[in-house]
Amino acid sequence: AQREGHGFVDMYSPLNNLTLLERKTNPDFTMIRDAVHPDPPGQIVMAYALIEDIGLRSPLSAIRIVPGPKGELVARPAGGEVSELKRTDDGLEFTWLAEALPFVVPDDALPGAKMLHMGHRMSREAVEIHGLPAGRYELSIDGAVVGTYDSQALARHIELQDNDLTPQHQQAKQVATLNQQRNAGPVRSMRGEWSKFQQFARLEDQAKSAPDNEGLKKQVEEARQRIDGMDQRVAEFEAAAKEIEDQIFAINQPKPRKYVLRRVAGNANAARAKANSIVPANAQLEKLFTRTAPITGGLTEGPAVAPDGSIYFSDIPFGEDRGMILRFDPRTKQTTVFTDDSHKSNGLIFNAAGELWACEGANIGGRAISKWSTKTGQRTVVADSYKGKRFNSPNDLCLDAKGRVYFTDPRYVGDEPRELEHRAVYRIDADGSVHEVTHDISKPNGIAISPDGSTLYVAEHDNGTDKIDPTKPAPPQGEMKIYAFPLDSEGNVSGPRRVHFDFGKQKGCDGMCVDTDGNLYLTGSDPSRPGVLVVNPQGKEIAFIATGPAGQSSDDPDKPPVGLPSNVEFGRG
Repeated sequence: AQREGHGFVDMYSPLNNLTLLERKTNPDFTMIRDAVHPDPPGQIVMAYALIEDIGLRSPLSAIRIVPGPKGELVARPAGGEVSELKRTDDGLEFTWLAEALPFVVPDDALPGAKMLHMGHRMSREAVEIHGLPAGRYELSIDGAVVGTYDSQALARHIELQDNDLTPQHQQAKQVATLNQQRNAGPVRSMRGEWSKFQQFARLEDQAKSAPDNEGLKKQVEEARQRIDGMDQRVAEFEAAAKEIEDQIFAINQPKPRKYVLRRVAGNANAARAKANSIVPANAQLEKLFTRTAPITGGLTEGPAVAPDGSIYFSDIPFGEDRGMILRFDPRTKQTTVFTDDSHKSNGLIFNAAGELWACEGANIGGRAISKWSTKTGQRTVVADSYKGKRFNSPNDLCLDAKGRVYFTDPRYVGDEPRELEHRAVYRIDADGSVHEVTHDISKPNGIAISPDGSTLYVAEHDNGTDKIDPTKPAPPQGEMKIYAFPLDSEGNVSGPRRVHFDFGKQKGCDGMCVDTDGNLYLTGSDPSRPGVLVVNPQGKEIAFIATGPAGQSSDDPDKPPVGLPSNVEFGRG
């Protein structure tokens, strides 16, 4: 390019430099798994190199509020307008109309964006507030709490561009999601039509140069048939793309946002009191059941509280044993066998009729959702397939207030062929019909619904394999997060997902439940910190219930870690 007098953008160097930097702590790290095509994190690094080279990098907005000469509040914004600014008894409030939305990248590209500090560099959304009395302040935007900040931090400035709790971030995520759907759907289909036409034109030119080549003539005719009706198909794809573009335009409009800063009383003492109200300081962990068996591995799962207060749970062995469902009686402290053939049951739950519903996994299990009568012991299969294809390995389930059953369908063990393209979340309605809720998640596991039914929480527990082998080293793990999906009244996802909690490099959540305040109780099975995390509706950890010693490791076969929880449920009383 230099020799010919052309400009160029070096996209390789930042990709390579970031890879080498990450490999200092993770030797296997790569952003180009097939050594040819960059993965989404690599693509965002390359895109950023272009953005920076052509000079599009700049902060998004800055809200700066300072005391005036007479003590009044003065706004000095950039990238938008501040109105209705006033002090309140415990802080201040104002309305903010931004000129643009934050730049939100798809979740699969986030690692690259984080390594670049991309949000800070090209989408910085700063808030700087001076003159607040010392203390901590809760910031809400349009009624949604997005964080709590110290007055000194607010005076220095905070940045909101990466905060997925803000309404503007969620608005931008909707735009990004729709654009992704447009590109992956009608736009990709149009490119496919163009490729077919190019192939036809190329073959036709070749045939003109070799008029006696019958094989080439046949290829031309086959290519001609593939482009028959192309104009109609392209028109349909263009119309579909236009429909999505109209949705994007409707969503991508300026919206005034109400910002409220409210001083939080009590600070650390209040936080400790809140944590103690969830887990009393003198609470003790009590072992209720244990057994030994000649198996290669296994776990207990799916605690479910029956109408009589007894606790049913799954005993899942690896291998040929089909597993059991056991029943613990809190009054007698005795555990009995409900069934010695659970069909590899995993997650369990009781419905309002007192029926025990079960997720049955793979590895010679039922690969179905079933229900049991605890009076007769009769098992009935409710569903074992979606659109004629068998489930992968139903894992966990929950109920909403209307009695609809939501369940996750990943795969962790089993030699049975997978028939479904996706690992997904499904819903079974009262009429027995099965509906896919979402497959916008790599490996769904634990699942819960908020008390008001408006949010579906799903654990992303990507352990990197469809077949756990206890005799071999564990493969590199994928994402370990809790995603929140908005639901409409019909039980369908009504908007883009958001990350509610991120376990980072630790092993994430297997099972979860939710209390009446909307707090999530998440099992954390990482040996370094085994226990149950309590996370509030804003995605902040507010309490922790240890189930095993901290600082353990999986690296010593002679000293395996203990106290790693798989699921959690509330008892009665």
